[in-house]
Amino acid sequence: MTNEKDILASEYALGTLDADQRLEAEQLMNNDPDFASLVTAWDSRLAPLADAIEDVQPPKSLWENIHKRMGRNNTALPPGVLAVNKDQGRWYKHSNNVEVKSLYIDEELGSESYLLKFGPDSVVEEHEHGDWNDECIVMEGTIFVGGVKFGPGDFHVATRGAVHPKLCSDSGGVLFVRSRRITGVAA
Repeated sequence: MTNEKDILASEYALGTLDADQRLEAEQLMNNDPDFASLVTAWDSRLAPLADAIEDVQPPKSLWENIHKRMGRNNTALPPGVLAVNKDQGRWYKHSNNVEVKSLYIDEELGSESYLLKFGPDSVVEEHEHGDWNDECIVMEGTIFVGGVKFGPGDFHVATRGAVHPKLCSDSGGVLFVRSRRITGVAA
């Protein structure tokens, strides 16, 4: 176990732990004086290496790109403005070869913005709308709505009480939808 603690202490001092591991190490430092001493020893060993490295100021464009990629945690965005980058969030099975990823849930209105990712030969069956609209924009690929072909940028809405025709794709595609809440899990 001592070897494992030494490795954990060195990785803490190097800053290579993920958030959960870092929290675990910090709790261990608070409760285990021997572990805290290991971390201090590693800090002392590594400090001369840091002193030998000359500071480099990154270009301003790098910081701008980092802020853009931070999405929901982006402190450059004003309060009340949220972002979800394409690599954030999780895809869940929706129906026959179709996945859904929630982008935003408005608890007050009971609505949700989400993506539907259609694989090849995928289908969302015809369904009846209650008291909600489905506002849909094709983002990628080709989606057929009741046999009518829609491509990137094309929009359709199925209004309250309407029957939304079957959605399908032969080759795949992505559809942005704003509708009633369906997933319960925002990105």
